[in-house]
Amino acid sequence: MEKKKNKIILTIVIIIILSLIPLNVSAEQIESNNTNITYITNNSTTNTLETLNNYQTLNTSINEGNNTLNESLNENQTIKQNLETNEKKQDQNLSLNTNSSKNNLGTNLENITIFLISDNPGTNILDMASKTLINSGNYTNLNIIVRSGNQIKEMNETELYNLIYNCDIFIDEWVSTDVDAVLTSLLGKNPQLSNKKLFLILEPPTSSTSTSLKLMRYNTINYQKIFSNTSYYTDSKLSSYFTNTLRGLNYDNVYQYITKGEGKNFNSNFNKAVLYKDLNDKDNLLNQILWAINLCGYPTKYEEPNNTGSYQYGIYRERYFDSLEEYMTQYFNSSHNRTIGIIESTMYVSNQQLSTYYSIINSFEAEGYNVIPLVAAGGSAEQLTVMVKYFTNANSTSEFLSNSTKYNINVDAIISMPAYGIGGQNFSNATSFFENLDVPVFRAVQSDYVSNEEWELSTTGLPGNRSDKWWHVAIAEAQGIIDATFIGGVSNTISNYTGARLTGYVPYEKNIKYLTERVNSWVNLQYKANDEKLISLIYYNYPPGKQNIGSSYLDTITSIYNMLYELQKEGYNVGDKLPSNTTELENMMIKCGINVATWAPGELEKLANNSNVVLLPVSEYMAWFNNLENITKVQIVEGPVAYIGELARQSIKINYTSPMDERLTEWYNQIVSLLPDNRSEEAIPILKEIVESLKVYLISGNESDYNKFLELKTKWAKLNISGLNGWGEAPGNIMTVNKNGTDYFVIPGLKFGNIFIAPEPQRGWESDSSLLYHSTAVAPTHQYLAAYYYFQTYYPSAMTFVGRHGTHEFLPGKEILLSTTDFGTICTGYVPQIYYYTSDGLAEAIQAKRRGYAVMIDHLTSPMSHTQLYGNLTVLSTLLVEYENSTNQIIKDNLINEIKHIITVNNLVGSIGLNETDLNKLSNTDLISTLNNYLYNVQMTLYPLGLHAIGQNWTDDDIGHTVAAALGYEFTYNGVTTTLYDEISQYLYSKDFTDLNPLQRDIVLNRSVQVVIALIYWDVDVVSNALGTNNTNLITCFNYAKIYISYIQLSIKNEVDNWLDALNGSYIPVSTDGDALDLSVYPTGNNFYQDQSQELPTQEAYTYGKVLALLTLSSLTDSVEKIVMGIWCVETARDDGALVSVVLYLLGMKPVYTSSPSAGGSDEDGALTGTKTSTMPEYLSLDDLVRPEGWDKKRIDITIITSGLFRDLYSTQAVLMDNAFRVALARSYKTIINNQTLMNSKYGSDMKIALDEIMEGINYYGIGSESFDDNYVAKHWVSDFLYYKGLGYNTTYAGECAITRIFAPPNGDYGAGISKSVQLSWTWNNTDDLAKFYLGRMGNMYSKNYWGESNPTVFARALSNVNKIVVSRNTNQYGVLDNDDFFDYWGGLSLAVSHVNGKEPSMDVLEYANRDNAYIASLEKVLNQELLTRYLNPNWITGMMGEGYSGARYISNKFVTNLLGWSVTRSSTVNNWMWDSVYNTYINDQYNLGVTSWLKQGNNAYSLISTTGTMLTAAYNGYWSTDEATLKNVANTWAEAVINNGVACCDCSCGNIAMMQWAIKYINPDMLQQFNEQMYQATHNKVFATNTNTPSNPTNPSNPSSTNPSDGSSSSSGSVSSGELVNGTSNSESSGSSAVGMNSMASSSSSSSGSSNSEAGASKGAEGDSYEISQSQSSSSSKTGMSIPALIGVISIVLLVAFGYWRGKHDND
Repeated sequence: MEKKKNKIILTIVIIIILSLIPLNVSAEQIESNNTNITYITNNSTTNTLETLNNYQTLNTSINEGNNTLNESLNENQTIKQNLETNEKKQDQNLSLNTNSSKNNLGTNLENITIFLISDNPGTNILDMASKTLINSGNYTNLNIIVRSGNQIKEMNETELYNLIYNCDIFIDEWVSTDVDAVLTSLLGKNPQLSNKKLFLILEPPTSSTSTSLKLMRYNTINYQKIFSNTSYYTDSKLSSYFTNTLRGLNYDNVYQYITKGEGKNFNSNFNKAVLYKDLNDKDNLLNQILWAINLCGYPTKYEEPNNTGSYQYGIYRERYFDSLEEYMTQYFNSSHNRTIGIIESTMYVSNQQLSTYYSIINSFEAEGYNVIPLVAAGGSAEQLTVMVKYFTNANSTSEFLSNSTKYNINVDAIISMPAYGIGGQNFSNATSFFENLDVPVFRAVQSDYVSNEEWELSTTGLPGNRSDKWWHVAIAEAQGIIDATFIGGVSNTISNYTGARLTGYVPYEKNIKYLTERVNSWVNLQYKANDEKLISLIYYNYPPGKQNIGSSYLDTITSIYNMLYELQKEGYNVGDKLPSNTTELENMMIKCGINVATWAPGELEKLANNSNVVLLPVSEYMAWFNNLENITKVQIVEGPVAYIGELARQSIKINYTSPMDERLTEWYNQIVSLLPDNRSEEAIPILKEIVESLKVYLISGNESDYNKFLELKTKWAKLNISGLNGWGEAPGNIMTVNKNGTDYFVIPGLKFGNIFIAPEPQRGWESDSSLLYHSTAVAPTHQYLAAYYYFQTYYPSAMTFVGRHGTHEFLPGKEILLSTTDFGTICTGYVPQIYYYTSDGLAEAIQAKRRGYAVMIDHLTSPMSHTQLYGNLTVLSTLLVEYENSTNQIIKDNLINEIKHIITVNNLVGSIGLNETDLNKLSNTDLISTLNNYLYNVQMTLYPLGLHAIGQNWTDDDIGHTVAAALGYEFTYNGVTTTLYDEISQYLYSKDFTDLNPLQRDIVLNRSVQVVIALIYWDVDVVSNALGTNNTNLITCFNYAKIYISYIQLSIKNEVDNWLDALNGSYIPVSTDGDALDLSVYPTGNNFYQDQSQELPTQEAYTYGKVLALLTLSSLTDSVEKIVMGIWCVETARDDGALVSVVLYLLGMKPVYTSSPSAGGSDEDGALTGTKTSTMPEYLSLDDLVRPEGWDKKRIDITIITSGLFRDLYSTQAVLMDNAFRVALARSYKTIINNQTLMNSKYGSDMKIALDEIMEGINYYGIGSESFDDNYVAKHWVSDFLYYKGLGYNTTYAGECAITRIFAPPNGDYGAGISKSVQLSWTWNNTDDLAKFYLGRMGNMYSKNYWGESNPTVFARALSNVNKIVVSRNTNQYGVLDNDDFFDYWGGLSLAVSHVNGKEPSMDVLEYANRDNAYIASLEKVLNQELLTRYLNPNWITGMMGEGYSGARYISNKFVTNLLGWSVTRSSTVNNWMWDSVYNTYINDQYNLGVTSWLKQGNNAYSLISTTGTMLTAAYNGYWSTDEATLKNVANTWAEAVINNGVACCDCSCGNIAMMQWAIKYINPDMLQQFNEQMYQATHNKVFATNTNTPSNPTNPSNPSSTNPSDGSSSSSGSVSSGELVNGTSNSESSGSSAVGMNSMASSSSSSSGSSNSEAGASKGAEGDSYEISQSQSSSSSKTGMSIPALIGVISIVLLVAFGYWRGKHDND
């Protein structure tokens, strides 16, 4: 201790001596010598003074004193105080200066090199400060090197090593995540690099990760690590320090923290450097450099960190203004009555990167606006402070938020320019501010990484391999900020002074103008009277047909009906008379508002002859079309080849051709993936020539080279590959007519005053089956654009889309930040877009936000219900209870036999998850247990109870079932954790719900619903008194139920009110997503968003991913080497990246997180939780892998199939997974290179080269020596690499192909294409053709180095040697049969895996909608159970019957159509009995619900036509085997519906001619002629004109050998009464023969349908069917064991419900 005191005394003496030494340089001289420019290099002459050595000696002594004191900080408080005093004296002495004149360091000091790193804005400022120092002439031997974070990321490790090694002083002002990784890697290998006089890293990317904090411990002053004392400088203390000193925080708060708070205990020199860093302006960074030089012993004069006179925020325009009044005096135009607010970051003021800022100001002023431009530090609380101060007249934020109505609002809209969120730690309050301000807030994006030229030529809009989408767009969406628009890109130059890459922004004036016009349109809504507004309501009729007006779980027609009346109440002009009921509107919409495919020209005639339908002159459209940019026009008229040529011309025009090489490769891969198989051989050589010719042209710029391309384009056109040659000149053949010599587009729809309701136009593929496989890769048709032109021009106030989802958001164009030439922009124009969307459909809604400029209004999902017993389920439950109650073994054995018989003959074996062999092997006890568990799972399975409708109150039953279901899961409220079912069970039976028998459970389900219904009308006290209970838990359930009830009721109102607010140009509040069971989703009616304050996968999702990973492996053994996993965008949006986490767990990786407070998010205590996720994971050791108990710890390989939406929205997460595969490979790096057999083999040296290139891409992170037996990623990489080398791939490409594991649709395209194939079943020959198509369509590699590279060979290889597919469902709303996406992606995947491996894989579904009860089951079990609980459930059917036309649509276009989809793609999953059940349920009405007669009523008949037509298609193609009597019944039902109602215009009533010819033989002769007449009127196909008798030799399913018949007529396809169709094709020109090289008829394989005998399909009273009980079968009350008091209570509840209903109805009347 004495020794330490002596050292302290020595230190003080040294400091006193040091203070007497004169310092030589005056900072005031710097600015006066800027005329002489000298750039100092590393080779400058070195002059060393003897005094320099003295300084070094002194510094060493000081250092020793500091080090001694640091070591004893925690030993003695007195020593701690001495340290603080000593450091302060040291600082004062080092700051002493003399007034000596100019002192050139070059004459008396050695060369000094200082190396500085910062972000882009900081780099600019550092360069300005450095330039000033260098130009002063006072520092001729001062060598300043500055690099941006991007430069550090891009440079190789050797270069960075040399820069740090050769510098005297190193200061990293602010470390980005990327730089963090680079420095951590470099210093980890070379820790000695930090042993310098000054080595400072002042701000990490986070204060919470161990890797970042480890990096901070390299901080060195005078060769001593200042944070080495880990017992004092704990991770927690460091984390707190850096959290409180972040750049952008209020400087006064940082200063207080450092001088008076916890920060004062940190090294005072480090604190000073941090203060300079936080001020981040030229003067302070200049003085930071001088201070650093001085601190290291080179005498200079510097100023302390100084905030005096600077503005932290305010109005800025050329200068800061002290008041709004002062600014208004100078800049406001009194003739302008509208005002825009702008907010930007102060860092762009510091470095004067304000060109985009001023361009926006100028654009709005030119439009007639006044502008209030504000600046504040990005991601800071000052952003909110400055907005409150100048956008309102409130004195404080709290005052304004407490009652905003008291204050003036100074702006009509806001333009938000900063990245990340607004408000920093006040993120939530900033969002509340926007809501209270109630004006729209728009996002203007300027990119630090993309130039205008790069953006213009890109397909992504923003880079997909980093977090740009997250910080520029996703976080803003969480604050309700809309219409993200690219307004300027980065411009880079290299400084001649420091070598820094200097960044500036170049305004993209075209987009700024577009943003201005869009904002103006929204503001117009605030000023225009409602009766003057012209609005279109757009619904979906896709695919075309009279049976298909609707959207996802929304009653579209009822919604529009209610919306029209709401508009009328608000004073909108809705015409003289609205429809008196929904049926009237329904009839009008079907008559005037449907799309018609070209297979039904007769229906188009009827539509065109209706006086209410719009006929838009083609000439008018052409006047608009001709004003579009040329690149857009050629894409529509001539197709993608002409488009790429025009894009090349544009790149020449803007003199930016460098990215076009990559763009051409991407384009080539996309087109190749779309080629029909039978055209590839002739098409690919021409495509290659086209690409090469354009590459030559891009280099030369010569017209002669472009002419070569034009010759090849002509050659390409002669191939006449449908879909890849454009739509031709207008008008085309889609919904066009000619009247009196004038061409018109038919625009279906209805006018009600200033309101136009219309279907979104058909996309195009419906008209030509050969376009089936090209879908969104081709431009929309002329008629599609004409319809949107009409909406924009004649109804410009707003477009409202009614329900999920449309097609315009999936048109060709950028993934995000669209250009004016992208079709999403062209279709929406400047018109405000408002979009109703189901609250459980967030991922696709994000697409509509970003690619359709939509403000979302989320709506409730459909009501939900748990499954109550019916039919055979009730019988089984009764038998089970009888078994349990019986003591007679003979009776029990008989009951077991009856149970087995019922399970078998009613096809419940698969639903239980067994086969018949397993069933018969079960002991009696196991069978009863299995049955009870099965019935419990069925009863706890949710199903949609009908549909939701905008503006329509839910029925009591809807609310009762939904709230009871929600409270049936465990919840915590007021400190009580319970479930409603448990409490009702305890009340009735004194048992928990799970301990009840199925009959008792059924009663509990019913009683729970009744209780909730009673709570709709009565207070909790009344209901609890009626039950005679004061049980706290039960009363808690009642109170919680009341909240749910009120939220549902509020949601109905909110959905309408916020839509009307949007039509008034207001801000729409935000909310998160979920279904009706999730309380956090309420109230709906908001602009919902995905909470990405924690970038995905969130920490919570990663933790939960462990559960899913173990479930994924539960059905496998530890010998599994590879699985195939499907990951959807919609699932990812719901689970916050839990499935992505499963991939990481299987590979043995974990995410790396960094704190990002400005991303928003907070915990229950208000602490900020914003988090960024690195794209580079951290590996786990083998011992730490998560595996089932007893498994060996191995890294399991995975092939990932995902969607186009995932690719677009979660590209960063794709890169994270791609890096995870690479790191997994690295874990066996040494094993590979040390394997002499491999290295000495034919491709050994190539393998080493390829491996090293992959390792360089991850900085050799994670290299290890794991064996191939422990690392299947590495094992497969080796074998795959050798395979690709054997194919002739070059070394680098072979290595990349071998590590690629992620596949999705072509870049810029969506969907797997299989669902369309199923609908148009006549366009393909057999399922092998579909499998090959899927491989081509989805065979696009998505790795960070080959993003979107098309290579089906690699895809097929990745699918080889697997027999397990794992997919997921994490939604209560959607199943596997109610949407076509499921079989489109995963059914198609099953076909592809079967094709590659010669064996159908097993497919499991992870079910985790209820996160606490996640499970995994086979697809067969899931589909069986869904049939049982939904489509064959009389309660589900009754619910849909209550929805009328929209419910009928769900039966036909969702369930039956998708059942056929699974039959085609995975025939083993769909058994013959399922089609029998469809027949018995919907055609034979086995439950006596009246469903068959209901389907025949009115417009429901169009769904009956679709249903029966699909059933006939299943039989025709061999997927359903049934008897002739059944087929005749189905065919006659189909024909009768067509005769009575006309065709539905779906594929099965107009399109599939071959199937219809076959089915005609089953139609009764007495109705055949009428049927043919109807068909001919619709299709104009001569098959129906001549075929009035039963065909003598019709095509049949056992020998499908003919194509769709054509009538051999000319191109004229009928007439309109006063004109004719324009180019109206019909089935006389069937395109089936040209579709992807496939024959037009289906395969005749009858074995694929789960063959059964001919009687199996009928199920009409056969002996084996005696247990098919009707709906009236219900639970036996004698077997429930309910107590008498409970029974009385239940009766009281029933009476309460009845009286409450009567009272409510009476009050409403």
